[in-house]
Amino acid sequence: MVLGNDQTEIFYWPFNTPELGADNDHIWVKQWQRNTGLPVSVSAAAEAFKKWCQGYQTEFGDHLYEYMARNPSSAPFVNCLLYRAVGGKSNKEVLKAPDAIHYQAGIDNLPCVDLEMGFKVNEDFSNVVVAWKYVIDQLYEYARGGKFPFNLTLEMRFVKSSTMLMSSAYDTDPNAIYCMIEVLSVNNTDG
Repeated sequence: MVLGNDQTEIFYWPFNTPELGADNDHIWVKQWQRNTGLPVSVSAAAEAFKKWCQGYQTEFGDHLYEYMARNPSSAPFVNCLLYRAVGGKSNKEVLKAPDAIHYQAGIDNLPCVDLEMGFKVNEDFSNVVVAWKYVIDQLYEYARGGKFPFNLTLEMRFVKSSTMLMSSAYDTDPNAIYCMIEVLSVNNTDG
């Protein structure tokens, strides 16, 4: 999945199913592949309309997230609702590169706290599984205590190493892969 794509990103909305448990939750996998042979499948007008709709959706979502920050115990319900509205949609499109890279319009409508870390992926990706599972286990440990400090998304993407000195994926091995994990919470969330 990772090595066969130019870009792979995995998203997780906490509490995205009605049952409060990680065993029932879903992930959303986005994969990008560079293409030079197929025509763009979405017109410029359709792409502009989609971005307008996304901006409206994120403005509406921000009101729900503000409510959730003031009422932390609502996190499971709000996240389940929003995931069902926007998450996990299966879609195959041929897009222009800028539209594929900047696929979510209106993201600035959702002020949040973003904790990001990166690490070198080992050969069998087992350290990626450990890191991902750790975050989700912590999420549910807090939830069992009635606390919801992580309430927006968990995002994971993979990048090839870079020889740029200040890169968080700096490595002399040009084939090394790094995992970048982001844990996002709505502004004004306790914890």
